[in-house]
Amino acid sequence: MVRHFYDNHGYPLSQKITTPFRADLVYLLMKPLKWLFAAVLYSFDLAPECRIARQYTVQKKQNTG
Repeated sequence: MVRHFYDNHGYPLSQKITTPFRADLVYLLMKPLKWLFAAVLYSFDLAPECRIARQYTVQKKQNTG
């Protein structure tokens, strides 16, 4: 659901961040969302560090040929 929203609205919204003030404003607005996400992740996931690590590691697919 979050990815769908980002795919549909992320780029158009990013086009409106054209000044340093707007960039700072977006940064400040996103901080509480980051904290909320972290709180939910650490509250409901048994191994949050593993989930986070999977987002930043590339898994190579095995060729079966």
